[in-house]
Amino acid sequence: MLVDIYRGILIVLKIAFYDIWIGAWTLLIKKQNSKIKATYNKRINSRRKRL
Repeated sequence: MLVDIYRGILIVLKIAFYDIWIGAWTLLIKKQNSKIKATYNKRINSRRKRL
């Protein structure tokens, strides 16, 4: 049971920090030019397909 709780906490923390990191990075990228932003979005979309 403790292992299940530990795994659940890890999943929640991973999702939370991953979303926060993507959100912060997107805010930084929005200040960059559109070509960098398009490249970043393409890389993120291909990463999500693999998951």
